[in-house]
Amino acid sequence: MNDYEERRRDIETPDDRLKAAIIKLGEVDPVEEIPRLEQQIRDHVPRNIPILAEAFRIGVTEQPYKIPFYAALLRLLHNPSEIAIPGDSPLGRLVLEDFWKGFQSYLDKVEWRETRLCIHFFAHLTVAGLVSAESMFSLLRSFTAVFDEFGVSYGRAKKAALCAGEGLLIAGPALKEHSPTSVDEIVNAIQAYTETTTHQKWLVSPSTRISSQAIPSENTVELLDILLSSLTTLNQSNFKDTENCIPQPYKNYATIEPSVLEPYVLPAVLVPPEVIELDAMSAESGEESSVKKEEWPEFFIRLFPNDVSPDPSSAPGYVVRTVLLDIIDIFEVNRKECARLLLEYPKWCLPGTFKPKPGAPVEAEPVPGKDWQLESTIIETVLGAYFVLPESTRKSIYYIALITELCKLSPSTVGPAVGKSIRKLYTSLSDGLDVEAARRFAEWFAVHMSNFGFAWVWKEWVPDLALPVQHPRRAFMRRAIEFEIRLAYHERILKTLPAEMQGPDAYTIAEQGPGPSYAYDDASNPHHDAASEVLNLFRGRAKAEDVIQHLDSLKSTLESSEMNVDSTIRSIVVQSLLHIGSRSFSHFLNAIERYLPLLRNLASGGTSSTSGNGNPEAKADVLNAAASFWKLNRQMVAIVFDKLMQYQIVDPTDVVAWTFMNGVAVGQLTELAGPMNLSAFEWDLLRGALDKANGRVTTARRKVALLRKEDDDARARVKAKADETMEVDGEPKLGMYSLENPVTETPHVENPALSTALKAFSSLTKEQRTALSRTLEGFVACLAPSASDPHANPHARTVITEEAWANRANWERDEWNAWETWGWYRQFCRAYSPYLRTYATTLYTVSFSKFDGVNDPAADLLKMVWNIASGQELWSAENTGSSQVTLPLHSARLITMAEKSASKQKSAIKAKTSGVQDESTQPEAGPSRLSHDEDSKLNENASSQHSEKEEEQEEQDHEGEGGEHDEEEGEEEGDSDNESAAEGFVKGMDPGGFIGDKSLKPLTPEGLAAFKAAQDRAGVIYISRIPPGMRPAKVRHLMSAYGAVGRVYLQQEDAKRAYLRKKFTSTKKVHYTEGWVEFKDKKVARSVAEMLNAQPIGGKKGTRWRDDIWTMKYLPRFKWYMLTEQVAYEAAVHTAKLRVELSQSKTEQQEYLKNVELARVLDKRAAKKKENGEEFEFKPNPQPKKRNREGEEGSPRKKKREEKPKEKVSLDSVLTNIF
Repeated sequence: MNDYEERRRDIETPDDRLKAAIIKLGEVDPVEEIPRLEQQIRDHVPRNIPILAEAFRIGVTEQPYKIPFYAALLRLLHNPSEIAIPGDSPLGRLVLEDFWKGFQSYLDKVEWRETRLCIHFFAHLTVAGLVSAESMFSLLRSFTAVFDEFGVSYGRAKKAALCAGEGLLIAGPALKEHSPTSVDEIVNAIQAYTETTTHQKWLVSPSTRISSQAIPSENTVELLDILLSSLTTLNQSNFKDTENCIPQPYKNYATIEPSVLEPYVLPAVLVPPEVIELDAMSAESGEESSVKKEEWPEFFIRLFPNDVSPDPSSAPGYVVRTVLLDIIDIFEVNRKECARLLLEYPKWCLPGTFKPKPGAPVEAEPVPGKDWQLESTIIETVLGAYFVLPESTRKSIYYIALITELCKLSPSTVGPAVGKSIRKLYTSLSDGLDVEAARRFAEWFAVHMSNFGFAWVWKEWVPDLALPVQHPRRAFMRRAIEFEIRLAYHERILKTLPAEMQGPDAYTIAEQGPGPSYAYDDASNPHHDAASEVLNLFRGRAKAEDVIQHLDSLKSTLESSEMNVDSTIRSIVVQSLLHIGSRSFSHFLNAIERYLPLLRNLASGGTSSTSGNGNPEAKADVLNAAASFWKLNRQMVAIVFDKLMQYQIVDPTDVVAWTFMNGVAVGQLTELAGPMNLSAFEWDLLRGALDKANGRVTTARRKVALLRKEDDDARARVKAKADETMEVDGEPKLGMYSLENPVTETPHVENPALSTALKAFSSLTKEQRTALSRTLEGFVACLAPSASDPHANPHARTVITEEAWANRANWERDEWNAWETWGWYRQFCRAYSPYLRTYATTLYTVSFSKFDGVNDPAADLLKMVWNIASGQELWSAENTGSSQVTLPLHSARLITMAEKSASKQKSAIKAKTSGVQDESTQPEAGPSRLSHDEDSKLNENASSQHSEKEEEQEEQDHEGEGGEHDEEEGEEEGDSDNESAAEGFVKGMDPGGFIGDKSLKPLTPEGLAAFKAAQDRAGVIYISRIPPGMRPAKVRHLMSAYGAVGRVYLQQEDAKRAYLRKKFTSTKKVHYTEGWVEFKDKKVARSVAEMLNAQPIGGKKGTRWRDDIWTMKYLPRFKWYMLTEQVAYEAAVHTAKLRVELSQSKTEQQEYLKNVELARVLDKRAAKKKENGEEFEFKPNPQPKKRNREGEEGSPRKKKREEKPKEKVSLDSVLTNIF
């Protein structure tokens, strides 16, 4: 029997078929299919409620366009059955209760999209009368409560606002009728939050004027703004227009009276608190967790008027755009299926929403205000998601491929919409389209043209050749043609262009195709012979040592005729090596790897063959030689630079510095060269260098976390093995461990791999900081140059005024260069804001401190963009000495929330802030208040104090577990404080992890004022990882070496994790995971956090925590009472979850008892019928018929119903059929 015969088709069970039928609801006609599917569900015996609820959950969360029809199906399932037992819950209610469990699971996992779509489902059920309006209000309020959380991030608040706002938009008619004031409360809460995000919107709007903070509303819309606009309009009309926006098929059925069946009351929920990854050494923390794309407002670009595509600020337009975005997001795994569903979307809309297809019968009359073009709406939505700044949600290639699939499915209708979109985007290039959006536009245009034969009407753009050479439209043409050449070849693209664009004077396409440019190939070059000798050595695969020896002799030969011999030799070697590798990418990699010692020797100035800091001038020569060799192919310049960084021949900082000094001249025509500026090519080089530096830090972080975990496990095994020799069943062995014969623990051997990884991590962190600092300095030098800078652009300061922008029609090359450089600075700040926040103080001091007190509009604009991106904002605060005060964004929000909780009558601070600090240290604006000398002095004093106290402490603290007596004494002292500590300790805090001042006695007004002043002076640092075995007393002891410490609170590890650790290891003591330390002087707290973060704890060689790393950050404007509020909130969340779980368990238990009682009744009926001589048979679910294999193959099968033997009805059989 072969493999083919052994294969078996998976048997589809009846449950599987029913589940598939529910998921595929509406493939032909949803309205006609709902009654048939309802009957199919009712006929299915035995009932399998979990399968039904799972099918509904899959349909709701993966097919959002079907949600109204799933609500209609559930409405029919609430109708009483003909065979239902009086008092039994309807089938629909059982499915809804199980569906809620899945929703609670989504909420616990903080899966925002699934949670939001489930809320859509509940909202439809509220309108249908199946869910109580009051419980729906409570559910929506639980999401608006997120706005009041201190330190709430923008991404979390935005998603909570979408959940509450979209739920209200759907359930508005029922909720408005129930409680109009509650509806106003939800709308006002969303509006109050959106008003705090103005400056962030200015930074990420794809169509923004640098000279003005006003955001044009003609061509761009923001997600929360259009949601709020839709809600406001519907609320004013008492949500009467909702039925014109959303299908409501359940209204075709009779309403269930509350007296017959009470609406389902949704259990109370609390949105789980935000998990902010602050541990820089977490194994799970990577680039994905640190860089959050959703931390910025989402702006969508508009391409068509309101009569072609729906107005997104209206309720119908918002609903259509939201559903289309959900389809695009969910079906990212299958772009072909996504394209099909997008084109079939009108089937799920209200009749008359979109124009019928050409030639299709008109099924409904056009609706006033609708009758939109489907293809134009889809293309506008896809491109809007593609152009979201600073980065799109999905990969760029997905949106490009999706548009291609749409064109293939319906070329006659989608093609014109794509053409109109291209023309609209091209027109907007001169009206302030963001430079990053323009770069993506060029990429999409080139890839799209490559899929359709590069056919485009270039003659339409020939008149624009009269514009300045660096005008955005002409820059777009050059960039798009360069991308097309990469996807094809030079001659192929040249033939598609009109004659006006082919000439060299058009500055549109290069005169020759991309390729290498070997400077020493010309025999007239004075170094032709020397380069030929080196080239022959490479061709002969000579050893790197032999080549270095030959270069030494060549150097002595050229010293008499060359002024800069080293630079010449580096150019010869690098270009010769690239010439060897120019045949293919494989040849290039093989050449680099073979002569890696040689390249490192050149980059280090001839002093070393290993990777190291090297010589900056030598590295610049290497980069110059590589860029000169590939000057005709700028794509290869970026590839070669990336490989040079990968092999650590040059550093990212070297590439950044080279880009600002030389990048503008690579591959550019003479007319395009100008003062120092940045274009898309230079931005690609900067992005590659910064991504390389950030990626290395992420990799090193993960490696350190893994090695630390292995080291901790090794220590635990050694300790466990030692304990096995000391204890048997908890009793010490006499003679082995006693006061006369104590067991001495073996000193822990330092892990060399961990030490190496820690050093590498520290070095890479420094490299990352240097690369970011050098990039920021380069932008400052370009945009606010000094008077003595010979390469400065004289128009860098003039293009940022409103008058200059109004006169942009008269701009020339340098003005447009300056404007584009400003755009790339904005993109740098918003794209790398999480990393910039990590080193905010250092970067501000290095780059912006020189502008303090200087009246310079360019410097002010630079700092404003920096403040927004780094999490700081200009607040107009009351009762301050100045008109404006700079506060960190999340700190300002903390202050607002604290004031709300302290006094409900005070109005919130008038602020326009957004975002939070996720994992980075957020300093106050401006340089550090401690000068370098003061900081060094503080460091030295702290080190000396620490050393003196450490000697006394570590005499009792041998090898981690030693010194327990000292720690226990400290903890006893801390416990005595805890017993009387009324300030700073609340329910939910672990008493063993808290150490603070003793309770305060009643104070006089003067004492109270002094106490408040002391609280204002205090600062809090957050320690995201507490080394194993370290206790509050030890933390306070170490921190006290740097300044006066107030309260300390350490959070114990999770109870389950502690149980497993104590069960499988010998370590029985309490471990702590994170902590907060309050310094009485916030200046000291800030300096301590900056000085100790990512630094070893240190101490004597035998100290347990010597090689551990401090991972801490200073929390600006954070006070101790905010910590207690958060702990109390988490305790309340835990209590609420426990209450919900108990309620669900009780419901399940009652359902089980009800079924047991039903089985008893049926058993009693069966017994009674048996006594009367009657038969009682319970028919099980019919099984699929099997083929008759016993008969002959050619004989026809006869349909014959076989008599089944009578089944014995019992309690067990009934329960089996029920469950």
